Amino acid sequence: MRYRVGSVDDGNALGIAHMAEHLMFQQVLGSQTLFAQLEQIATYFNALTSYDATTYITRAPRAYLDRLLAIEGVRRALRCTSISDSVFAREREGVINELRQRDESKQLLNALQAAVYPEGHPYRDNIGGSIESLSALTREQVCAFVDQHYVPSNAVLVVSCNVAPEEVEASLGKLLARAAPRAAAAPAAVPPLRSTSERREVPAPIDDDALLVAWPLPTDPRARTQLRAIGPALVSLIAQRITGDVVPIELGDTRAPSFAIVVRGDATTTEESVQTALDRAIESLPNVFLKSRIEELDELAFNRVQQSAIYDLYSSLEESSRRDIQLATYVLEGRDPKVAIGQEFEGVRSLTSDVAMELARRYFDRSHAAFVTLKASGKRRGH
Repeated sequence: MRYRVGSVDDGNALGIAHMAEHLMFQQVLGSQTLFAQLEQIATYFNALTSYDATTYITRAPRAYLDRLLAIEGVRRALRCTSISDSVFAREREGVINELRQRDESKQLLNALQAAVYPEGHPYRDNIGGSIESLSALTREQVCAFVDQHYVPSNAVLVVSCNVAPEEVEASLGKLLARAAPRAAAAPAAVPPLRSTSERREVPAPIDDDALLVAWPLPTDPRARTQLRAIGPALVSLIAQRITGDVVPIELGDTRAPSFAIVVRGDATTTEESVQTALDRAIESLPNVFLKSRIEELDELAFNRVQQSAIYDLYSSLEESSRRDIQLATYVLEGRDPKVAIGQEFEGVRSLTSDVAMELARRYFDRSHAAFVTLKASGKRRGH
């Protein structure tokens, strides 16, 4: 189940969406909490709060479909009615402890977000808030937040199973479909990430200094898919010019994503040489797709880029959680999932060297990139 509410909707109560996610495991169904019931019947369950959404994922034997849907019905229909003040206080302390124990990968991701998204952008804030903001939250605040956002019109359910649609409809009718319709609060606005050639420096929890370069991804789904297809060519061009690590990463979330590359040279490289390698790779990327006299070699190189992108799309349909979250995301965007998937494949299959060259010039241009020096803020072993 994916709800169209995330940390961008926190407002001044930073961390409230993450707190709501935890609290929605503590409602009581029968004589047990939802968490206790899931521990008994699920082979896996988890929840995730991102900038734009909150997603609950559960896997269990097919025989438990009714019970799983009943659990989702309680989340959506009963909200906070079975949660006491003492349960709220205990869960809030648990979320605060989770924040204290955040691993280095989350700290680094927060640093990268702050490096790319400007002051005032909702994707710049830490998902989950701070210890101070969480400590200030009250049960009344969080329950009002749930009432505003955990509504039928704000949710998409994905059931992946060898089960007939009629059986799913029958299970839904027992409880989940009975949730009374309520008006949802308007989602918080997320401005697009503006193209910029700004250079800046930010601290990051890494071992050595690195350089990050980031571009906004277009809002057009077809162009976005095609850019993701040619992104590895840019990574390869940079890797050919330095000795060190070149790591691609997507930042932001569904409404304002960005494509970024983190470059870290080895002991023999300087920041100037890394910058030079980046500049030359960006300038030469469109030429990778130029046709020359040896067209057979050019076509082979381009086909590798295209086939790799097609393979990645198929792979995204194989991994169940990733696929189902994407299907729900399409629906929350108002798109038909079958049409959306078809458009992605068509976008990559119709990609030609001429189109790739034009996309590289238009979107991966140097003037559209943000260059950020990541300054190592203390030695930390690991990635």
